[in-house]
Amino acid sequence: MMANSVSAQVSFNHALGGALYAKSFSITVNGTTYTGAGSAPGITYAPRLNFVSLGDNATLSAGTRIGLGFSMTANSRTGGSGSFVFDLPFLLHFNLGHACNKDSDKNFGFFIGAGYAYNTLAEAGNGYSFGGSSTGPVVDLGVRFAVKGRSFTINTSYMVGMAEYGGSVLSLGAAYNLGMRD
Repeated sequence: MMANSVSAQVSFNHALGGALYAKSFSITVNGTTYTGAGSAPGITYAPRLNFVSLGDNATLSAGTRIGLGFSMTANSRTGGSGSFVFDLPFLLHFNLGHACNKDSDKNFGFFIGAGYAYNTLAEAGNGYSFGGSSTGPVVDLGVRFAVKGRSFTINTSYMVGMAEYGGSVLSLGAAYNLGMRD
């Protein structure tokens, strides 16, 4: 039976996965503006608290998707390069359908949300380095679905960088939803 009521029952969901982060930047030095972009892979952990239940298959939640990553490449001619990323958004989401809570009986769902984020993406190589920290508003959306009794999320987010040197950040991710029943 489907409940048609709104309740404030708190529940917890979380997911573990990976993401690719891409960042644009612009810096002005002595009147000359330099622009560029960088990217880095990372692992993600996404805990959330559902604080309002809108029936059996819809919730409002507060959470984060913490991202941390590092990559390094070696090159005998240039010496190589490396990148580092740390991403910490605070998000409010509307969740509908699959994995909106642990009791959802749907095989497909989606979520949309917004919040505020902090991001550091830095890259360095032979004779260059760029990047920095940035904060700003973020929008986040994605889909959740079940495949052969397993629950997955695919998402994207975009943060508008407000810091002078930090830049805006786009991320694309995929995760396994932990603790979801078949």
